[in-house]
Amino acid sequence: MDRHEKKGNVIPLPDLENRLLQRGMDYFAEGKYGEAATMFSEAKSIGGDNPVLYHALLAAYLKQGNDLAAEKIAEEMLAKKIGDEETLDIYLFILLHRGEYGKLQKLTASLLADGEMRADRKERFLALQKACQELAQRQPLPEETVSLSKKNKNEKYQRPSYNKKKDGLKAEIIFGENRVEAIRQIADIGEEELPQLLPEILSYLADPERDPFVKTVLLHKLYSLHYTGTVKVAKFGRKTGLDLSRYGPVDQVPFVRDVKGKIEERLEQSNPSLMEHALSLADRFFMAVYPLERDFRDAGIWCDAFIFTAESYLSSGLTGTGGTGEMPVPEDGDEEFRKAVEWILRAERCYV
Repeated sequence: MDRHEKKGNVIPLPDLENRLLQRGMDYFAEGKYGEAATMFSEAKSIGGDNPVLYHALLAAYLKQGNDLAAEKIAEEMLAKKIGDEETLDIYLFILLHRGEYGKLQKLTASLLADGEMRADRKERFLALQKACQELAQRQPLPEETVSLSKKNKNEKYQRPSYNKKKDGLKAEIIFGENRVEAIRQIADIGEEELPQLLPEILSYLADPERDPFVKTVLLHKLYSLHYTGTVKVAKFGRKTGLDLSRYGPVDQVPFVRDVKGKIEERLEQSNPSLMEHALSLADRFFMAVYPLERDFRDAGIWCDAFIFTAESYLSSGLTGTGGTGEMPVPEDGDEEFRKAVEWILRAERCYV
């Protein structure tokens, strides 16, 4: 049973969907697109096919630079006929941006075969189809092991080199100190750039002094590009090896989902405002520490720790966005609970 359905005599809180939607809009207006996407996604799980939620979630993913998630939500919208023409245009843009030219060719061919459409859109789809054919032909062959037919059989195809100076300061920005610019550039890394940037990415992940949040963004990028190697990650004084083919991104980690589910079950009916703050805190925390949560145990203790910390933020007037100040660690309670609170406060400081 979905956790938002009736449970015994518990009746879902009225207007929770709109509360989450409004909270997401507030985050979006503040430029906190990841937190906005979380609120919209939670509201969508309650509200079903509300077009406003779908459009808001799509916009948040696009602002994040999360093209893969945006592509999936746009496909869902088209299947449910939400947004229709506008959504289709956005979907086409996403496919073009992701370099999915084969998929674009099939889609435009299908659209053109449907028959009736405005002359301007038909002309546009024909132009897009032609452009995709040309772009697909320019794409490099998949691997260096493919021989070129017009050259010596022993001569292998070489990927075009990625010149940092020619292509701008992308690598220098990614591995520099400006987090915002780094994340923007990471969003633009594609399959062509990855082989040349991979050594620096792996070095960054293994460096204990580098930004833990940016490391998570890099790991998500490797995952989205289907990188299957094992990487070494150093964060918060700990080191671990991560096989990306066996461990999903942070939003798919069972422990993370379990903790957030317990927070919702505890507060959904009694204190939705505190629930939103605790869930937002959990999202920030797990984004910072990923993949160290593999070693965490007892989702109930972590649920208690997030609620305690969120309550402390609210009572002290702090926003919970890195400004931990002199937030106290509880003196009573279980030792594991106190350690969890210490972990949360430590991770929050990386957002300062």
